[in-house]
Amino acid sequence: MDQDVTLTRDHYDLELQQRSGGPHNDNRAKQNMLGPNPAMIQRCFGDMEAQQLPLVLIHDGGGTCFDYRLLERQGRAVYAIHNPRFRSGRPWKGGIREMAGVYVELVRSLMPQGGAIILGGWSLGGMVALEMAKVLEGDTKVGVAGVVMVDSVAPSEQGGPTRSAAEAWLPNQIRLPDLSMSCPAEIRVGVFRSLKQASTLVSTWTPPTWDAGNPSVWVQGGVEASVGEHTVPCTPDFLAASPRLRGPSLAADDGDGASGRKLTLDLTTTERTRGKRQTRRRPMVVLLRAMGRVPTPRGVTSRVDLQRHERLLGWQRHGCRLVDVVRDVPGDHFSLFSSEHVGGLSAELQGSCQAISQYYWAGLA
Repeated sequence: MDQDVTLTRDHYDLELQQRSGGPHNDNRAKQNMLGPNPAMIQRCFGDMEAQQLPLVLIHDGGGTCFDYRLLERQGRAVYAIHNPRFRSGRPWKGGIREMAGVYVELVRSLMPQGGAIILGGWSLGGMVALEMAKVLEGDTKVGVAGVVMVDSVAPSEQGGPTRSAAEAWLPNQIRLPDLSMSCPAEIRVGVFRSLKQASTLVSTWTPPTWDAGNPSVWVQGGVEASVGEHTVPCTPDFLAASPRLRGPSLAADDGDGASGRKLTLDLTTTERTRGKRQTRRRPMVVLLRAMGRVPTPRGVTSRVDLQRHERLLGWQRHGCRLVDVVRDVPGDHFSLFSSEHVGGLSAELQGSCQAISQYYWAGLA
């Protein structure tokens, strides 16, 4: 499936040169790219940042975490998990669910004393993060405050372009990124192999669902919700700032994101324990949605854009409301981490994590 494609040649070149000391230092490049797992990609500076919930980002379809190192400062510790089977190529016979179980153990290694985290990832990474949140549901030691899916398009039964058109265009543009010779051969082979495996992983995955009765907020950027007699904008800033939204649930219909829709918040008191993680509270899920479409030859649509016209990128069709907040980010699916757009993406990611954190802590008050 093309929606799980990783970096383009320019991204690989930039990362290799920035982190290996030059375009031909293969050994150092491999050490930096596939080193500790999880790897810390942003450290905390000062007590304020140290108190923030850590963000753990999951690799994309290529199995690597190159792009995440391009993100601007997030104001919290940021870790990245690459595919631990990247070198061996051993398939995940249990699919995304098996992958999530293994990655949860990697997260536990980060937090031997326990605590709360935020999970996230681009494309395939967002899906794995969502499954990890389900695996950790009810866990008494490690809690998931929320999940940020970076343009993760929901699995769909829709077909892509015709086979002939796809074969003429996809090999260099989508399925097989044109990695330059500065990319170590081992990584080149691993990326191509991971992309093929990602197709199977997504096509056989059923997204998790949570009990519809669990407290949640279901909103979209720009949509308004009525609280009592007042109408307010439902944005991450509103969610984070409003103490009235402790443990709310939101009644909604099909979630097509029509502008101006008004939704009603149900502020029913929910079960919570002061000072402890709410084991029955569904994590808040934020979707960062690329505003642009992938440039393609005339008459061909990238598979990542088949559901681009839908505000929720198809997630509204999977069980109970999975996505709570949708925020638009500049660029198309494959240019989100480019020098032109990474600043906007970084800002939205940071804002999403802040909203998730404040919503989480409000529920424990």
